[in-house]
Amino acid sequence: MLAAWTVIGWFIIMAFALRPPRVDIIPRQSTTSGGPVAAPGTADYLRWALGVGFVLICLILSVRLIGHAMMSIAPVQYSRNYGHSLLNPPPRKPSLSQTCYPHPANKKGSEQLAGNLIYWVLGLIVLAVPVLYLLRIKPSLVKDWSPDQKLLPLVEFEAPVDVARDVKFTIRNIRRIHYRTSRDHDLDYYDREFDLNDLTNAWLAISPFAGFGAAHAFLSFGFADDTYINVSIEVRRTRGKQFNPLLGVLRQFEIMYVIADESDVIWLRTNCARNDVRLYPIKTEIEKIRSVFLDILMRVNKLSSTPEFYHTVFNNCTTNIIKHTRKFAAKPIPFWNIRYLFPDTVDKIAYRLGIIDTDLNYDEAREHFNIKDLARSFEKEARKAKDRSGFSQAIRARFQ
Repeated sequence: MLAAWTVIGWFIIMAFALRPPRVDIIPRQSTTSGGPVAAPGTADYLRWALGVGFVLICLILSVRLIGHAMMSIAPVQYSRNYGHSLLNPPPRKPSLSQTCYPHPANKKGSEQLAGNLIYWVLGLIVLAVPVLYLLRIKPSLVKDWSPDQKLLPLVEFEAPVDVARDVKFTIRNIRRIHYRTSRDHDLDYYDREFDLNDLTNAWLAISPFAGFGAAHAFLSFGFADDTYINVSIEVRRTRGKQFNPLLGVLRQFEIMYVIADESDVIWLRTNCARNDVRLYPIKTEIEKIRSVFLDILMRVNKLSSTPEFYHTVFNNCTTNIIKHTRKFAAKPIPFWNIRYLFPDTVDKIAYRLGIIDTDLNYDEAREHFNIKDLARSFEKEARKAKDRSGFSQAIRARFQ
């Protein structure tokens, strides 16, 4: 049984983590690089072939070695099945003590025990090689990043940070992509000065995209001049590379905080991908919202100099939001919950803890705060006027 599960485990790794490099039938155009996204080269296929060969070798050795080691368990299983024990050995068969615990004088038994021990050690070593290899990988700031994630945001404070007094700061590299389709867009960044006292509200956004509870969760912050910015915690992809949940466990992606306009992050999901987006107003004191926003900005600066790996289970969009927003509720928010792996239902935790500002029941709230139809309706007006500046107000039309 152990050998069977080992085979299944290694097969999953080969099937998902070691897929051949992705090649598009129609090359994807990048308006920022002036041409199609680079196709995988010979070096990419060579690395993939070496990876597959390495996994196959580990698979064969681990199954072989563990199979030999498991031979020492057979007598124990026999005694369990047929009721025999050390005190009642099976007739005309070697006793269990002679088979699994040979006397030092029994040279053959000692050699068998030593051989089984060697197989166990070698099997563990073979299984540990991939783990040690992954632990040696270090996150990096210098790679051939996807154009829309090439620049990291950076926050410059005018004075030491203190929530109790005026805090003014400048956020650099706020992203503002003008999407026509998900693959056809104009990339733009800008800098903006902020006053923390102008921050007036916060919103939790959840966008399901693939069924089985898969979704992307992010935050939006509103200011006194009726403008909003999104904070989206994402996998930082290299050029032409697609996200894979299994690779997200194997230290293959870095994590980044995207600070962007709502006409960038939300528009991409509602108007290009045609996904639902539920935008919930957060109910809490303004001081807590500001402290959480500052906490996010501090982490943004930390990641700009000290990269981290994304982790599908422990360091994803939802778990990072939870770390920041545990200050939102009067009741303690769980540090980890199985729903964090399926963010489509994480709003149930927020609803039960009273974080969402609504009197509706849970099912009604999910429908009421779904803004996809509002975003799609605004798209028609924006095309005529060739202006998307009113997008944030349009998607909140029913909340006024």
